[in-house]
Amino acid sequence: MPKVKSPFKNSSFSIFNSLISNKRNNYTQIYKIIKTHPSLRIGGFFAYRNPSAKSFHIKWISIYAIYLQIENKELEQRLEIISGSNLFLLSNSYDELKETINSDKQNAEIISDVNIILKTIRHHSSTIDTALGRDELTTIFYKFNEVFSHPAKIYTSVDNIKTKELIEITDLIQELNNSITSTYYKKGYPGDGKAELYIKDFGKMDAYIERLTNYTKEFTQKK
Repeated sequence: MPKVKSPFKNSSFSIFNSLISNKRNNYTQIYKIIKTHPSLRIGGFFAYRNPSAKSFHIKWISIYAIYLQIENKELEQRLEIISGSNLFLLSNSYDELKETINSDKQNAEIISDVNIILKTIRHHSSTIDTALGRDELTTIFYKFNEVFSHPAKIYTSVDNIKTKELIEITDLIQELNNSITSTYYKKGYPGDGKAELYIKDFGKMDAYIERLTNYTKEFTQKK
């Protein structure tokens, strides 16, 4: 019977086979090669499905599992950096919002500055929520955005005395930053970019959203 040529000769399969057969290639080197040559993953797949390659598919599975672990670790590190930096900027933006609404500027200037800050808050909130697969921070943004869409109820005062609403909103912002710190950061790393990707307890955020929702409803109904 004539010898049948392997359909994988000079293909991703044969390249992949040579990679794992070369003892000089450690797992890290193989990972880097696979990462820069995605077609090798296909070669590994055919190695697994090809009956003539059964003796080596366990090696491929082991190496590919390591590849996926490293890939996942890199993704986690990127998400941690993105979340951490945006959490820091979000907290700073809420602090800026708090300072702005309590400043001595004219109302028109305060309203203009608040609108700019709110856009920044929306961006950072959305980025963090997307990274974590959540929606708490974006929900909170929309509640505050609704509150600040009624500036006459916030800034109207007599003899430079702060309105009751302004004091309440200031307190809500401060409470929010405290809740963000205790919920989203790894213990011992607040403000240091060490975001917690696997948050198990959103109790404080849920309670805060409920309080803010009730406040927003009462606030908007005021004459």
